[in-house]
Amino acid sequence: MRAPPTRFGGGRSRTLARVGAACVLLGALLISAFALLPESGTRARSADGERVASARVDRALAAITDEFRRGSIGSAEHPDGSPFSDGETDTGFRIRAVNGGGGARTRGDVVSYRLIRGPGTTEGNLVRQENSVQTIVAHAITGFTVSRRGSAFIFEVTADSGHTDARRRVASRVRRVMARNP
Repeated sequence: MRAPPTRFGGGRSRTLARVGAACVLLGALLISAFALLPESGTRARSADGERVASARVDRALAAITDEFRRGSIGSAEHPDGSPFSDGETDTGFRIRAVNGGGGARTRGDVVSYRLIRGPGTTEGNLVRQENSVQTIVAHAITGFTVSRRGSAFIFEVTADSGHTDARRRVASRVRRVMARNP
């Protein structure tokens, strides 16, 4: 036999309790979501800063590689003009382009690359100089080295994601380039 229906504790009070519990859960969910928004924005800016740093490094290495492949191993020098010997490392280089591969070879103007930092700073601009014209190849570079290993030169360029990124993610690339041998 079925129990007779009662007036108190019926369906309305259960529905009201369920609606109240759903509102509390929804409120907790919204508070959590709003608490995560600043952190997700910080992570997105950090990842974007790393991509920008990586692009600066790639741009610098592309320019250096292109310049170096047009030059000759005999014209590769330290920034002060002394010859680059096997096993040496420096923070810049000079090289001359070799023109006229089939017939008479001529050498172009001396082109130099070096990292210029301001006093007390950890980053600077990678600068290309030909005659008296200076061009910034990449800005906010934290490291630049060139090493000679036999007939190959190894270039390493480093940049970080910037002072606005608390994580200071680092983008670093190394490229090995063979200079021509005339």
